[in-house]
Amino acid sequence: MLQQMYLTHNFVANTRITVNFLKKHTFQFYLNNLFDKQYFTYGAPVDPDYDGISEPGYFVQPPMNFYAMLIFRIQDKESGQRWKIDN
Repeated sequence: MLQQMYLTHNFVANTRITVNFLKKHTFQFYLNNLFDKQYFTYGAPVDPDYDGISEPGYFVQPPMNFYAMLIFRIQDKESGQRWKIDN
């Protein structure tokens, strides 16, 4: 018989800092799981030993992590066409 699956209550804080510079370029810094808490999200029944008895399985989320994004906007002087380059 499948056990009842439930998740505990949790609070996760994420933040983002955006800096615009030279009127058209952008730098963004993201920080996820600000308080470095271990938490679980959605899951599915699993049968780890293939004995036909399923148990709850959850996805552990990553610890504190960060990433940055640099956006350059370039404009063609002749056509006025703008390009956006994300990195």
